[in-house]
Amino acid sequence: SLHIQRGKDLTTLITCTPYGKNTHRLLVHGKRINENSGEMTAEPTVEKEFTWDDFAKIAAIVISAVFVLLLLASKITWLSKKRKKKN
Repeated sequence: SLHIQRGKDLTTLITCTPYGKNTHRLLVHGKRINENSGEMTAEPTVEKEFTWDDFAKIAAIVISAVFVLLLLASKITWLSKKRKKKN
């Protein structure tokens, strides 16, 4: 992916991701174009693959939400039992 290609005016930007961890590398390839040639009509596309870090973050959010819901349900149950004892 980083080899020189003869006859082509290319450049590659190498960067690290995710911020602060730097466990993956991103390569961004660029090709010089002439603004008047009409090559600039295509919209750029970005494709992102989910990593295990993404899945871990989603799992942590879901587990936290379930935990909060269980706490709320137990509090509501406790309050309803307390009210029944008063009556």
